Amino acid sequence: MNAQSVEFVLGIPSRETIINTKEEEAGKQAFLALFGLTEVPTIKFFGNKLMNEDMSDDQIIRCFLVVALSTFFCPTSSTKPSTKYMGALVNVEQLKQLNWCMFVHDWELMYIKKYQKEKLKQNRTMMTLGGCIYHLAVCCLDFTDFRSIQIPSLMPRICVWKGDMVKHLSDMTIGRDGKYGCLTIKEVSETCYKDGTFEWASTIKNSNFRKAINNVAGNSLSDKVKEDIFLAYENHMKNEDLNTCIKAKGLLLDTIRIITNASGESGDTVKVGSTGTELNASQQSNNSGDTVKLQSTELQEENDRGHLVQRKRRKTNVLSTSQQSAGSSVSKTNAGKGSTNEADGFCSSPPKVHEIGKLKSDSEAQCQREHSSKDPMTEMCAPATSTFAPGNHVDGGGG
Repeated sequence: MNAQSVEFVLGIPSRETIINTKEEEAGKQAFLALFGLTEVPTIKFFGNKLMNEDMSDDQIIRCFLVVALSTFFCPTSSTKPSTKYMGALVNVEQLKQLNWCMFVHDWELMYIKKYQKEKLKQNRTMMTLGGCIYHLAVCCLDFTDFRSIQIPSLMPRICVWKGDMVKHLSDMTIGRDGKYGCLTIKEVSETCYKDGTFEWASTIKNSNFRKAINNVAGNSLSDKVKEDIFLAYENHMKNEDLNTCIKAKGLLLDTIRIITNASGESGDTVKVGSTGTELNASQQSNNSGDTVKLQSTELQEENDRGHLVQRKRRKTNVLSTSQQSAGSSVSKTNAGKGSTNEADGFCSSPPKVHEIGKLKSDSEAQCQREHSSKDPMTEMCAPATSTFAPGNHVDGGGG
């Protein structure tokens, strides 16, 4: 067992900064002053504050860690918390930068030695063993061969060994003589700790990281791309230690932030059609107007001053912004004023409002000339209707 085994079992931070226990008295006074105390209270005092009082986030974290350290990570037989770790709880922002794995491991060794020494000295059969008993039990069970029972190899082990699982499988190791150890002990190569081949569950190494990617990327990246980024991170970091994973998280999020900021300056991403295809629309318009050709069809559309003008042959349709949103979603680029492009059949400078009457008359006259020899069919040759709304532009026909 070592500090790394604590990380594998508990999944708590294992950073570079060692927790200082030499200035124990100064740390105790600074911690108690945060609660307006002069003497160390019982563990119950901090538990009651968590359940019954409204406190700041920092105070909640301090109270929670006092209870967790005193009862689970670094317990003793005392009803009061130890003053050895109080100094580490003063600066909440630095808590994740501390090597808690080494602290818990050193605490275990200290109390195991104390237990052995006191037992020999007083010849007592019943004594209290300090330290994280859960860590010791899980390490023991992970090296026990339960034959047909397969234990998942996820890390940290606290995600696997939970509920009554520790008790039930521990009872299986008790022999007929009432002592533990009736089952076979496995080699390291047979355990979940072999050669770093284990997988990390969604805890401190990647907890909330999917949400963090989504918060940083926003709508600049599709959901599939964001999920692919998260899965790639998991794949590359599954065998790395916590320090490396935390650094990789920061680097990856900063990279996504730089990319999204850069794309936000160069253009906006809009979705095209019902298939969700995405195109970047340039924020810079030119004098002739930009067009977007959708797939292989000859239908072309243009955005002019917030209105979508669509033309195909002689049929003229004018869609307002609200009408456009009710139909299929279409990618469009910002276009300024420009001349008519006859080769493309595209009018980038619609006629004025006062020209509508003339356009309609010309269209009716043309239709009558084409069908003058077929009077019975004249009523079926109604010209294409031009829809006009105040403020909208109309495409004037095919020429």
